[in-house]
Order: sequence, then structure tokens, then C-alpha cells
Amino acid sequence: MAGNSLFRLLFFLPVMLSLASCTSTPESADVPADPAMETGRAYSTWQDLRMPITGDLDLPRAEEVVPPPEPGPSWLPVRLPWWVWLPENARERPLFLGTSFPRVSRTEELRQCIRNAADQAARYAGIAAQVSSFRGTFREGTGYAEDLRLYYNQDLVPLFVEEAEVRTLHQDETGSYALVRFPSLTAVASPEEYPDIDILSGISEPGWIGRVPEIEGYYLGLGISRPRLRFADSIAEADKAALAEILLQLAAGVEASYDVRSTEGRGSSFQEDVYQYSSATVKGFRIVSRWRSPEGSYFYSLAVLPRR
Repeated sequence: MAGNSLFRLLFFLPVMLSLASCTSTPESADVPADPAMETGRAYSTWQDLRMPITGDLDLPRAEEVVPPPEPGPSWLPVRLPWWVWLPENARERPLFLGTSFPRVSRTEELRQCIRNAADQAARYAGIAAQVSSFRGTFREGTGYAEDLRLYYNQDLVPLFVEEAEVRTLHQDETGSYALVRFPSLTAVASPEEYPDIDILSGISEPGWIGRVPEIEGYYLGLGISRPRLRFADSIAEADKAALAEILLQLAAGVEASYDVRSTEGRGSSFQEDVYQYSSATVKGFRIVSRWRSPEGSYFYSLAVLPRR
């Protein structure tokens, strides 16, 4: 019996020593560097990558970039800073709101904000819009379809990314939001020419939601979006809807052409086709105000574009 016990001890001793060496970590052991954590900060855990980095950046106070409205309207959402909802201030050199949903690190979120703002800046520099519509008249009724396509110089995006100046930054559990300026991009309209829009009117909601302002020499568009899975995406979708609204207004009367023909017979109920094509190139599109309904069911954006 004693021999068997000694045999078992000698057999299992190397295994036990091997397991002990795997589970213990000497205090002096070097931990391999993680490239994803090379941000100039001392992180202790992966979760620290999600800590806001606003304090590490030399940024001006938000009030110096976009002064808060005085007095602030009661409908102004408080979930995010006022400059997310009222970004329009610098008329000489436009500011663009870059957004990012939560990512692996705050640093990556900031990079995404800059890329997002650079994409908007490229569209501000010039957009070619093409609108085509189709109406078919049938015995059962009339069908209608419309297609809006946008074209802009995406080669400008990496150039804008390189020169981006982050003016203010906010980071919370919904992601990151930054106002970004691009030095080489000047305003399409001078401060004297830019429209004076009363974006603060209204009691329970902005006045421009019930009635979009009409200003001579400018197109204004209201974009509406249902909430998306990510908060930042909800804002971006409303911005895109505002752009589409303006371009549909602009393209409706530009270079329109029609093709009308009848195709009756052969058992088909198809009677008439109407095709329309419009195109236009625009510069200076920007968002001047945003809003979120109190219950969070809708996001709104108000956009402006100079008539040129």
C-alpha cells in the first residue's frame, strides 16, 4: 500500500508543479504591451479605454466655441450639450458635428467623429444631386416612384481628416460628439449674407418644426427620423433627411425633361409612362438646429442651403 501511495505521489507531483506554474504570476513579470492601448495614458484595465479623454486634450471651453443661448429655450434637450442641438455659430468658417457610437476606446470614437465631420465637410464643398421620378397610370390607379442620388468628392475626406481641428468634445455612454473645424474650408456665404434664422422660437418645441422658415435666397429643409438603435445614428439620419428635403426642392425645377408615351393593348393595363429627370450641383449645405421630441420618438434637423 505504501509503495502504491509513493508511486502515485511521484506520478502526480510533476503535474501539480506544472499547474502551479501556470496559475501563479510573479509580481515582476512583464506584461506584453497592447497596441490598442497605446494612447499616452496609463490604463489598468480594458474598461479604462472607455473613460472620457476630454481632459487630456487642449480644447477651448465649449462656451468660447458656441455660446449657449440666453435665455435657453425650455424645449432644449438636456441629455447632450446644447451645441449638439444648436451647432450653428461660426459663419466665417463652418463647424461640423461629428458623431460616433460606442467603440472599443474613446480614442477610436474621436477618430470616427473626425471622419464623420470630414465627410460632411466634403459634402459642404459641393454636392451633385440627381433626381429621377416615374409615374405610371394603370386602370387600377396611379403608381409613383422617386430616386435621389448624391455625388460628392470623397477624395477630399482624407485631406480634411488631416487638417481637422476639434473645437469641443463630449463623451458619454451613448458615444462621442465633437464640433470640428477645417481651416481650408471657408464659408460659402459671408456673415452679412447669411440668413438670420430664429431657431430658438417656440414654447414646447422649436417653431421651425411646425412651420419651416422661408428666407429669400436660401433653401431650408426639415429632416425627420425615427430613433435608431444608436443615439448618434438617430441624429445623423435626421441630418440626411434634411439634406434630401432641400435637394428635392432644388432639383424639382432644374433641367427637367419628360417622356410621355402610351402602351395600351396586348392584355396589359399599363396606359401611360411619365419620366422626369432633374440635376443640380450645390454648395454650402449645413445644419443650423436639431431637436429630439421629449418622448424620444422623433429626431429633427433644420438645414439651410444658399441659392446660387
